[in-house]
Amino acid sequence: MLKVDAGRLLATRLYQMGLYPGSVAEVVVNRGAGPISVKVMGVTIALGRGMADKVLVEILP
Repeated sequence: MLKVDAGRLLATRLYQMGLYPGSVAEVVVNRGAGPISVKVMGVTIALGRGMADKVLVEILP
């Protein structure tokens, strides 16, 4: 993950869930609508689309 482009409260919430710059996350479920399931640090979490839009990522090969 490259950056969290959010306000202080949301950025803190994402950091508490393990989503911070430099962390590695794997998208588990993304059906195009509804929440996105992401595995980070061995734990699967669900992010609403609004929250997920604030997370900027680098796609690894």
